[in-house]
Amino acid sequence: MKRKTIYYTDEINDDFAATRDSIKARPVSDDYCYDVQGVKKVVAWGLYRVIATPVVFFYCRVVRRVKIKNRRVLRTVDGGCFLYGNHTQNVIDAFLPTLVSFPKRCDVITRDDAVSIFGLKNIVKMLGALPLPSSLATMRSFSDILHKRIEKGRAVAIYPEAHIWPYYNKIRPFPDNSFSYPVSFGVPAVPYTVTYKKSAVPSILPPKITVYIGEPIYPDKSLPKSEARKAMRDAVYNQMCDASADSYEHIKYIKKDV
Repeated sequence: MKRKTIYYTDEINDDFAATRDSIKARPVSDDYCYDVQGVKKVVAWGLYRVIATPVVFFYCRVVRRVKIKNRRVLRTVDGGCFLYGNHTQNVIDAFLPTLVSFPKRCDVITRDDAVSIFGLKNIVKMLGALPLPSSLATMRSFSDILHKRIEKGRAVAIYPEAHIWPYYNKIRPFPDNSFSYPVSFGVPAVPYTVTYKKSAVPSILPPKITVYIGEPIYPDKSLPKSEARKAMRDAVYNQMCDASADSYEHIKYIKKDV
């Protein structure tokens, strides 16, 4: 079977998500409330623990046969942390943070399209989606909710590559701006890397998925914040590159000349 080929021009900004054109993203409003309070808080707990978590485990572990390696390292993290993963799946990437962080509850920093689906935006929010602010007016609320969730001992997942490249078997370059969160809050960054292995029947079955959890990286308090942020980014990036070194190339990506 001939391998699918995708042509790209920009490793940082090109997006090949299946839902890219089907969801009309709406900017996060200035009065957007990130927190879940009152009765909704109880409903959110039930949605996450009673419904979403079993669904995630069944789909990832049984249907897609996802394996998690080195999960023990998360037991060494006392309190909250930030998880950093490569962005190579649509549905699975929405589920993986829950699987990787278990039993810690995990929130996910998303783009605004995640909370733009009519009828589902409240459910998505209760399940832990934290859309990036669209203006300075919401930046304070966003920072406050991150701090609150980290203080509760939760994990917060970030996809620093920002855009989905299905089955991409390498790590794309990403900036260090998202590493300002763990540096500011004084908590570790934990990389996790999705890798692929050719299935026994590649014409029928998708590649097998193995997720490698990296070693926690703590901010260097002896450095200025900008340097600590870059150092943390580089350490995460290097661990992810090492983990993906033998990942199977299911889809061939070729850069086009502009």
